[in-house]
Amino acid sequence: MAGEGVRTPSARVLALSAALTLVVVVVQAAMWRLLGPPSPQGAGLLLLGTLAVLFALAERFTVKFPVRRGAHTMSLSEIPLVLGLLMIHPVLLVLVRLVGALAGLIVLRSQRGSKLVFNTALYLTQATMAAVVFYALGGAADPYGPRGWAAAFAATFVADLVSIVLISAVIALHDDSQEWRRLLSADVKELLQMPLVAVSTTLALVTALLVRQQIWAALLLGVLVFATYRVFDRYAQQTRTHQQVEDLYRFTSSLDGLTDAGEVARTVLGQARDVVRAEEAALIVPQDGRLVRVRLHGREQFDLATVTERLDSHGAGSAGGTPTATAPGVWRPGDEPVTSASGSPRADGEPVTCASGSPRAEDEPVTFTPGSLRADGEPVTSASGNPRADGEPVIAALRSPRAGGESVSDARVAEHVSAGSGAGPVSGSSGIDRDVVAPGVNGHVSGSADDAAPDGADSEAVGDEEWWQPARTGTPVLRPDAIAVPVRLGDLTGVLYVAECMADTPAFTDDHLRLLQAMASHAGGALSEVRLLERLRHTAAHDPLTDLPNRQRYLADLQEATDAAVADGGTVGVLLLDLDRFKDVNDGLGHDTGDDLLRQIGRRLEERYGRHGTVSRFGGDEFALIIRDGASQEAIVALAEDVRRTVEMPAPVGDLDLDVQVSIGVCVAPEHGADADLLLRRADLAMYAAKDSRCGIRVYRPEDDHDTARRLALMAGLRVAVDAGTLTVVYQPKVDPATGRVLGAEALVRWQHDGRPVPPDEFIPLAEQARLIGPLTRHVLDTALADCATWRGLGHPLTVAVNLSPDMLTDSALTGQIEQALRRHGMPPEALTLEITENAIMADPTNSRRTLDALHGLGVKLSIDDFGTGHSSLGRLAHLPIHEVKIDKSFVRHIVTDRTRRAVTDAALQLARALDLTVVAEGVEEQDELDYLRRHGCHAIQGYLISKPIPPVEFLTWLTAARAGGRLPV
Repeated sequence: MAGEGVRTPSARVLALSAALTLVVVVVQAAMWRLLGPPSPQGAGLLLLGTLAVLFALAERFTVKFPVRRGAHTMSLSEIPLVLGLLMIHPVLLVLVRLVGALAGLIVLRSQRGSKLVFNTALYLTQATMAAVVFYALGGAADPYGPRGWAAAFAATFVADLVSIVLISAVIALHDDSQEWRRLLSADVKELLQMPLVAVSTTLALVTALLVRQQIWAALLLGVLVFATYRVFDRYAQQTRTHQQVEDLYRFTSSLDGLTDAGEVARTVLGQARDVVRAEEAALIVPQDGRLVRVRLHGREQFDLATVTERLDSHGAGSAGGTPTATAPGVWRPGDEPVTSASGSPRADGEPVTCASGSPRAEDEPVTFTPGSLRADGEPVTSASGNPRADGEPVIAALRSPRAGGESVSDARVAEHVSAGSGAGPVSGSSGIDRDVVAPGVNGHVSGSADDAAPDGADSEAVGDEEWWQPARTGTPVLRPDAIAVPVRLGDLTGVLYVAECMADTPAFTDDHLRLLQAMASHAGGALSEVRLLERLRHTAAHDPLTDLPNRQRYLADLQEATDAAVADGGTVGVLLLDLDRFKDVNDGLGHDTGDDLLRQIGRRLEERYGRHGTVSRFGGDEFALIIRDGASQEAIVALAEDVRRTVEMPAPVGDLDLDVQVSIGVCVAPEHGADADLLLRRADLAMYAAKDSRCGIRVYRPEDDHDTARRLALMAGLRVAVDAGTLTVVYQPKVDPATGRVLGAEALVRWQHDGRPVPPDEFIPLAEQARLIGPLTRHVLDTALADCATWRGLGHPLTVAVNLSPDMLTDSALTGQIEQALRRHGMPPEALTLEITENAIMADPTNSRRTLDALHGLGVKLSIDDFGTGHSSLGRLAHLPIHEVKIDKSFVRHIVTDRTRRAVTDAALQLARALDLTVVAEGVEEQDELDYLRRHGCHAIQGYLISKPIPPVEFLTWLTAARAGGRLPV
């Protein structure tokens, strides 16, 4: 047996071949020393010459079995191998094998380069290993007896195993690094092809026994050997057919469940290349008015290129010239194009016909025979001008467009198309386009230097990079070294092509074409399903009139942008636009005119501001923008002015130029909130305020909430709840991550209005605006101190933290009220922590400092809440009387994988160590976040990983259980 692995020279393959040769030399030297030199009488020149001829002829009568990306070449070489083992010295056997291999590979199989070197080294290694096994098992026994037979069988099986291993090594080195893994998991019986080896070995033993009795009996055995070869060949064909069916089933199964076009393309190309036995596969699909090619070549190398920048109304390349569907081997400059028999006109207006002058049938392949006429009346000839002498159809061979298998230049393809050489559409064609080529160009392409085109061949036509164009019109293209088939994508047509058949496939045939067509059919269905799914996703997230993102998509994008801004310290602008008096346009000019106006405005906004973020239409006359790269509120307002000017430019609709007026509400994150719904609601309030005041643009202000019915209802309900003391307080524990000890809890206020919870970031601003924040804070402070006193009385020495509103820092009575509350509940000042935001301190540094100094003098602890989200000065913070900083949860989330958030946290920890401050991390929800904070010296953590905020009774139960050895993840 022989193996075929690669197609291009490789230093690694040559190194492997050299290593094998060295092993052969060493082993043969050892056998020479062990068995002695060959006896001059032991083997005559006739016997040696006969064995060499048999080894060479074995290379002519071969049967190939695919092995993943390579091939196993079965031959009857076991016959001369076994005869040599029985009749001559192993050193002479290796020499005869070398002569026969070189003669067969060079003369009969035209091998060159690294393939020749490797196969020769492989044959010598097989012969050497077979000799070692034969002499080790046979010993001094009669080689023609049963023991010699068993040794011969073992030797041929080992030789076959050596071939499998070395072929896999070459495939792994050159083409597929996963080959070893597949080899180890493969069926040994399937790999070794044991029945074939056993038959050929048996024939060799029978031949040897008969030759000893009657040498002329070998002639009769020659007939039997040839018959055996034909049986092998038939078996190989059936095996390949069965394998193709299995491959096609595996291919269709691999497409099931894929929902991404990229995954489908990769699967289709990878499987097509393996199943059809090609070195290269590509999928060409229409996309956004262009032709885009995804190509797989080499060792799983994918590249993406645009092969046609613009398509005409038929979907063909419109770079210039009249589109025609023909393969480049026929349509050369000066030749008449050949296309289908549908009557499609040529560029000169005449119907296109076959070379015979008559229209071809629907499914008839285009072929050319000697004596047939082209459309111009001249006989069909090859590229050299001579007709084929054998009467067979002339079929072109396609060479690789680059020596050595380099990728085709995408720029060259674009240039070729723009020059007008692209093929275009033709209807009613389902045959196969074949091409004329010069005699002497064989159909087998190995990629070596010996495969260059012969003198006189039309290399430009053979290497045409648009040979696949007829497949775009439904006409499959079959060449000896390339196939292109159409891929139906609904109303569009793509192309699936393979090129450069592998070493085990001399030329592509109709069987390969049918197989690729079946794969293209399934690929088209899978891609169409994916495209349909993508269209449904697009439809669900986009406005049908303008194709802009709808409200749902806008809110998702806004939340993503806001989260990023909070994490990075950036600013996001929210612009909500409403066209003034748009109803007058609909009522006066009709809804069609109104729709045209909306589409124009949508295009203007997307073209001018799409690069800044998301442009969306909510329905009616409302548009919205997300400005992701806003440097400040002033910059966002300036951009809103530009948006206003853009929208209010005259809009030509029919014979009219419509003047449009717009009102814009502006909201800024995180200043006005960090929740997408809240930001949009506040932008909506600002927009209606802009409408009412007729100022055009309005930035959100808290007083804009005054006119909303919900705000008024919440305000009234909140006042009742504060006066009645029905606000509830829940607690979220703080834990030492190093020991798991519970340190204290943060008191958080909750409120339900009409049976529904109201978010704190909604009712706290209402309390501040309604001047209810003072009584609300006193209620929370009294409740928290009372509960903490209860805990401490039960033996839990905890602290409690209460949030202070920015408005409270300017209240001169605050310190006295807190002192009275501490006394009232018998609590030491150090058991209370007051949390203040950075922005609250920096809004009025002088008054804030006075209040903070008074609280510090009282003995309570002060904490900077949401550290890192404000715009504080670290130099000023260093001089404030604070005891603690709290890292905002936006920096704790994904701290292990996000470098930016990690840097902020590390900086806070370093600052704390430098200033002797305690660091608390809030929002800890994952174990890896806790582990990171513990490793880096964080003093306390809180978050849902430890516990969600819970009412006082449940907190006490949780505290008792935690103290007993608990449920803490630390």
